[in-house]
Amino acid sequence: MVGSVNGLTCLAMEDYDLVMWNPSIRKYKKLPDSRPRLKKLTYDFHSYGFGYDEFHDDYKVVGIFTCGSLDQVEFKIFSLKSDSWTSVIGCLSGVLLNVLGKFVNGKLHWATMAPGANRCMFGNIISFDLADEKWENVELPCYGGDEIALFWLGLLGSDLSIICDRRGTHVDVWVMKRSIGLQNLGQRCLSSSILMIKWIIPVFHPFSCQMKVKFWLYLDQLS
Repeated sequence: MVGSVNGLTCLAMEDYDLVMWNPSIRKYKKLPDSRPRLKKLTYDFHSYGFGYDEFHDDYKVVGIFTCGSLDQVEFKIFSLKSDSWTSVIGCLSGVLLNVLGKFVNGKLHWATMAPGANRCMFGNIISFDLADEKWENVELPCYGGDEIALFWLGLLGSDLSIICDRRGTHVDVWVMKRSIGLQNLGQRCLSSSILMIKWIIPVFHPFSCQMKVKFWLYLDQLS
C-alpha cells in the first residue's frame, strides 16, 4: 500500500502498476503507466508517495525513479484531476531510505543518506509540497554529536517521526510538531538502550504514541 487519505487508498501492484481504490463504494481506478522515459529502460529503484492537495482539491502520487548512480533520476507526479503523469524538477543527493513517502500536512517526506566527510554518512529529509509542487529540505534534529548509523521515517498520529539507530547502542525517536514547522524536528519522544546482534539490522516502525509516555514499537528482523 502506497498510502491512504480520506478513505481513498493507493496500491502498488507489480512493477509500475498503481491503483486507486475506494473500499467504501467498492470502486477502483488503474493509473496510467508511470514508467519513466529516460535513457535506460529498467530502473534499479523506484519509490512512490500518495497524498491530498487540499488547495487544488486533488489527489496526487509522486514517483522517484533511479537507475545506477544518482545522475539518472526522474521525478514524476500524477494528478487524479488531470488523469496524467507529468515530470517535475527535483534533486536527489543521497540514497532513499524509505520506499514510500510519508504524507504529513500536505507534504510527502523521504529520508535519504549520502556519504559525508571522514567517511561518515550524512542524513537528510526531503519533502515535496503537493500544492506548489516544490521540494524542500527538512533539517534533522541535533543528536548531540553522536553519529547515527541509520534512521527511518514514520508517523505518530498526524505527526512525522524519525527513528534513529545510534550505532546499535540505543534508539531515539523524534517527533516533528506542526507548530514548529520544517526548521526543527521538535522534541525527542523516546530514547532507549537496545541489545543487537551485530549482523542483524533491526527495522523499527512506530505503532502508537499516547501522551508521550506510552510507546509501542514492533520489530522486523532482517537477516
